[in-house]
Amino acid sequence: AKSRTRGAAHRAEMILREAVTKFPPGSSEQQGGNTGINVDIFNAVVTAWAKCREQDAPQRAEKLIVFMDQLDAPWCAPNRYTFTSLIDAYAQTNEWESVYEAERILNRLLEQYLEGEQDQLEPNVATWTIVISAWMRLSKKNRKGAAKRAGNLLRRMEDLYSNGKLSFKPDAITYVTCMNAYAFSKYKDDIEEAEKLLDEMNELYLDGDD
Repeated sequence: AKSRTRGAAHRAEMILREAVTKFPPGSSEQQGGNTGINVDIFNAVVTAWAKCREQDAPQRAEKLIVFMDQLDAPWCAPNRYTFTSLIDAYAQTNEWESVYEAERILNRLLEQYLEGEQDQLEPNVATWTIVISAWMRLSKKNRKGAAKRAGNLLRRMEDLYSNGKLSFKPDAITYVTCMNAYAFSKYKDDIEEAEKLLDEMNELYLDGDD
C-alpha cells in the first residue's frame, strides 16, 4: 500500500473498502478491534495516498478519513498518525495553498487535543516537522513569508511544551529544518533569524539538550 507506483493507493483503497463491505468493523466478529479491520490498516492506505504524489491524493486521503469517521467503530477512529499522513499529503504538493491547508489541519488537530476531546489526536514531533519542512521548501523557492511561518510554528511548539500543554518538544531535526527555512530565504530579516536560531541551538547543545 505504501508503493509510489501509480494506481497503488487507489487499488489499496478499493481492496479496503471491499473488505469493509464484507466484514463491517462494527460487526460482532470485529468487536474489540483485536482482529480484522482497524485504524492501522486504514492508516496504511492514507499513507499510500500521501506518498503517491497523484494530483488528487490529499483529497482522496481526506475522503477516506471521513469514511473512517462514518464507520462509528472506535478501533477505526482516526488518530494522530492518520492526520499526520493527511498533513503530509498536502505538504508534499509544495504549493502555498496546499501547505497552508496542511497547517490548517494541524491547527484543527491541536485545537481538538487542547480542548481535551481525544488524547490520541495530540500532534507529535513528525506532525509539526512535516509542516515546517513544507514551509522550508517554499522558502527555498524564494516564497516570501514561508520562513516566518516555519518559525512561528516552531515557537508555538516550544511555548506549548514549556507550558505543559504538549508532550512533544521540538527535536534536532525540527530546529535544523526551521533554521534552513530562514537560511534559504533571500530576505535580510530571515537570514538574521537563522543566525539567532543557530545560536539558540548551540546553547541547547551546551546545556545538554539533544
